[in-house]
Amino acid sequence: MSPILFLFYTSELLEIYNQLKEGLSGIGFADNVNLLAYSHSTETNCRVLEGAHTKLLKWASQHGMCFAPKKYKLVHFSHSRKDKFNLKARIQLGETEKEPTQDVHILGVQVDSKLQWSAHRKKIEEKAIAQIEVLV
Repeated sequence: MSPILFLFYTSELLEIYNQLKEGLSGIGFADNVNLLAYSHSTETNCRVLEGAHTKLLKWASQHGMCFAPKKYKLVHFSHSRKDKFNLKARIQLGETEKEPTQDVHILGVQVDSKLQWSAHRKKIEEKAIAQIEVLV
C-alpha cells in the first residue's frame, strides 16, 4: 500500500519534470529521479536542468522533503564525433556546481556518455570476475 501512496504523494513531480515542449523529460522510481534535457546545445540543457531544480526545490519545501544536489550526476550524451557540443558545460545548483561525468548509474544500468554501453559492460565483467574468484 505504501508504494502506491508514495506515488500519489509525488505525482506533482511528474508535472514538474515532464515538460516535453521545454525539452525536459524525467523518470522516477522510489526515491530516484533522472532528468533528461534535450536541445541543440549543452548550455541550454544545463539551464533547463537548473530551472527544473529550482521548481523541484519549491515543491520539496512545500512538502517537507529535501534533495541532495551533492549526489547528483551530470552526463552529456552525444554520438557526435565532432566537437560541435560543449561537453564540459556545467550546472550551478545553488552552492553546488556539477561537472559532467563520463557515465551514470540509472536503475541498475551504467550508461556512458557515448551510449556505447562500455561502462555497463565493464561493471558486468567486474561482477563476473568477482563471482568466479569466489567459486575458485
